[in-house]
This record gives sequence, structure tokens and C-alpha cells, in this order.
Amino acid sequence: MNMKRIIMFFIAAAACASLSAQTVVTSDTSVNEDMNSIRVAVHGGYAYRIGGLPEGIGQVQKDHLKSLKHGVMYGADVTWFFMPSLGAGLRFSDMRTSNESVAGQDRIDIWFLGPEISYRGISRNKRHNFIATYAMGYAGYNDRTAISSVPVRISGGSLGYLMDMSYDYCLTDKIAIGASLSCMVGSVSKFRYRTSDGNVQPYELGGDARESLMHIGASVGVRFYL
Repeated sequence: MNMKRIIMFFIAAAACASLSAQTVVTSDTSVNEDMNSIRVAVHGGYAYRIGGLPEGIGQVQKDHLKSLKHGVMYGADVTWFFMPSLGAGLRFSDMRTSNESVAGQDRIDIWFLGPEISYRGISRNKRHNFIATYAMGYAGYNDRTAISSVPVRISGGSLGYLMDMSYDYCLTDKIAIGASLSCMVGSVSKFRYRTSDGNVQPYELGGDARESLMHIGASVGVRFYL
């Protein structure tokens, strides 16, 4: 799967949604009335890591790492729409995956926290909202694993980016249900190894090697308009 194509797809789709949002909302002043609001969204669903596998590994290790590409995701975001089509807020997203095999055991947690900017399109009957979101913040990585049968927690982090496209169907003026497609981009080269006795050792991947945190996700959830 080509990572550049996936990123370009999300950028292009979000850009189209952003232009649509501005056009739909601003073309009808009756829709604009009373639409400045706070949106609180919670969601959960499926996530898939995009990064490739290391070269030169055996089939058992390869199967173990492939299983770690699939996981669950959940998150929440709060957005203040200071204009009917434009808002800003804070977003949290977390992907979790785990696997235990003869190749080892891993419980991986990839999370994102950062400010966001959102563009919103509203249908004329105000029941349908289309929202494109861009966010930039901290992408964290945690892996609870074992090295030579010794429990180890591997952690790291870097600058991350998140793009999200959401659809909300309003059940009432205050409550909506919705679905989202998202893509988080980030990578890590420096880690900390922490053992159960509290010993911490820094570790850095050699050369240009980096651990990709990139994943795509599909989720559903509930939205509250305050």
C-alpha cells in the first residue's frame, strides 16, 4: 500500500470537503443562524498500520508483525465553531494492538494529542453535517514487550499530523450520530527502554531508520452539540 497516495488522498478529500463546507454554509443565511456551537465527539472503531515490515526477517516474525498492524481505535475531540463553517479545538486519538506468538509478545499503544482546525458544511435542514479536520500535535508510542523474558516498556514520540473526515446525522438539535475516516502520520527514531526494576536506557535507530506510526482508521460515535 503506497503511503504517499494514501496521504494525498486524505489531503485532497479533506480539501474538497473544506471547500464544500464553506460553500454550503455561507450560501444560505438561514442555515447560518444559531450554528455557532461547541461540538463534543466520542468515537471508536478499527485501525490499520500502514508502515512496511523490516527486511530479512523470518516468516514467524513476519506473521507476528502483520498481526500487529490491525487494532482498535478510540478517541474524542472538542471543537468550538466560532463561525458556522470554521472551528478550532483539541483532539485525542488512540490506537491499540496486541499479539502473542512464538515470535514474542507485544501490546502497542499509538496515541495523538493536539490542536485542530475544522471546516464544516451544513445541509439546509441542518440534519447533515460534513466536517473536515486537520490537526498537528504529539504522537506517542508505547510497546509493552519482553526481551530475553524480561518485561520491557519501549516508549517514544514525535511530531504527528492527523486528518479526519466526518459525517454527523443530527437526531435532535443537541445529539447526533456519525462516522469518520482518519489518517495519522508520524514516525519515531529515538526510544526509551524501561525495565520492571525502573532502569531506563535510551536507544536510537541507526541511519535513517524510523518506526512508522502511520495508520488509517474508520470509526463511529456520538456527537453532542452544546
